[in-house]
Amino acid sequence: MTIKDLTYTALFTALIIVLGIFPPITIAILPVPLVIQNFGVLLAATLLGPKRATLSVLVFLILVALGLPFLTGGRGGIGVFFGPTSGYLLAWLGIPIVVSLTHRFINNRFKTWYATLFSLIIGGIVFVDIIGSLGVSLVSHLPYLQVLWSNIVFLPGDLIKVIVCFMIYQRVKKHV
Repeated sequence: MTIKDLTYTALFTALIIVLGIFPPITIAILPVPLVIQNFGVLLAATLLGPKRATLSVLVFLILVALGLPFLTGGRGGIGVFFGPTSGYLLAWLGIPIVVSLTHRFINNRFKTWYATLFSLIIGGIVFVDIIGSLGVSLVSHLPYLQVLWSNIVFLPGDLIKVIVCFMIYQRVKKHV
């Protein structure tokens, strides 16, 4: 890795940490809050590529596991990886890879702008909801499909994050 790679990786790790300042929005249906930190993960996945973005998220998750209160609401410690949000946190690690593979697959066939938008939807919403729901289901002993369908309450906020991420990517892709 070059100094530039390390700098970008550290910058996006810091961005994910800073986005944890925004308070969580609790929703009665699930024991998982609506957060904005996953926007930082999406942005990293889009702008850094799979290798640097995954490393950025991994560094963030290691810092959280070490007990630093970097998750929304000031949470941290190894215990968060055994709670209801565990699946979502682990899914963040896969977002850069899923976004990259989906983008490559669509872009090789159609070469169009919506490859990026669609890959953000698949990686940032569909993948995260599937893996995150598994974590909630295992911890809370609720049926998996019930938890998966409950994620629909996050859809408006997730779509806004995806669209904003896409707009930022369109503006800065020439410079990254």
